[in-house]
Amino acid sequence: MRTRLETQRTLRPCATLAVGLVMALAAGCGSAPQPTNPPASAGSHPATQSAPAEGQTASKPLRPVTLMLDWTFEGDHAPFFYGIAQGLYRQVGLDVKIVPGKGSTSTIEQVAQNNADFGFADMASASIAITQGVKVKVVDGYFQKSPFGIVTLAKSKIAKPADLAGKTIAYSPGGVPTGIITAFETANHLDPSQLHIQSVTPAAQNASLATGKVDAIITSTVTVVPYFDSQGTPTNTMLFADHGVPLMGHGIVVSTSLLQSAPDVVRAFVQASNAAWAAAESHQLDAIAAEAASGQPVQGGAEETLKLSYQLLHTANTQGKPIGWMSDKDWADSLQTLQKYAGLTGVRPLPDYYTDEFIAS
Repeated sequence: MRTRLETQRTLRPCATLAVGLVMALAAGCGSAPQPTNPPASAGSHPATQSAPAEGQTASKPLRPVTLMLDWTFEGDHAPFFYGIAQGLYRQVGLDVKIVPGKGSTSTIEQVAQNNADFGFADMASASIAITQGVKVKVVDGYFQKSPFGIVTLAKSKIAKPADLAGKTIAYSPGGVPTGIITAFETANHLDPSQLHIQSVTPAAQNASLATGKVDAIITSTVTVVPYFDSQGTPTNTMLFADHGVPLMGHGIVVSTSLLQSAPDVVRAFVQASNAAWAAAESHQLDAIAAEAASGQPVQGGAEETLKLSYQLLHTANTQGKPIGWMSDKDWADSLQTLQKYAGLTGVRPLPDYYTDEFIAS
């Protein structure tokens, strides 16, 4: 039987976080921190940082914050680790700990419940959650063109939507935006009864394609294609954004309670993270090394994943803007896609979903 993506459930209200630090970066400051330190050595552990930066005193301790990722450590997460290794977060008074996630839906839940301060998650999934009343907001947009799509093995000769008729397609619930399958079917005039959709665990997804248990997988192409490349397995890709399904990609989500109680913490994290992404672009191998030095396994093909990720930072509507800056037009198009294909109702005003106020000018 065909399985549809589940809609994200409404979460309980978030608890209020207290502000425990006088930030080094004032709320009105427009300058971003600059990298000052050499890349982390292989024996260090940059996923956490506790040593105070030069010039800090006991009266101004670093504020601990947690960044929860969407999945286990992958190449598109490397700039955050590079920011830690370069001391960019210390410069703004933050002690950042990076932890893996279990899909964007789960990460958004954890942020809403204040079990993580910041989440790197899919913005389309965040849109659905916010519409349903979940108390989060997007404050930084990295993948402004969604990396989600369908990946097949090149030897299968499945290269265009029509080739999927009669095929088995796997996805990981919570790992892809709700309704994206329906949107792809409708936009490409596919008969749903001809597609055999099944769910798999995130750990089994790549293996299910590699072993031929399924013909295709719905996934983040920037992580999965490089993984298969690293295994010497050629693939074909159908990016949803290139096949009539415009959606926002990944960004940073925070709880509305943190926004209200500690806007300076949010500003400091956003500007340090964006500085890290900017610096890592010309030091991608160092960024990957910083992530690898965390002691956690990093998925194969990380270097290619990071390279591909930088191709998603801007759309035609955000060219010339700082990293992380988001466009009303892109958000409106993404929400319209969710309304049309995912049955999203009760869409709110755009300011309820995102803000650019913390992006350095």
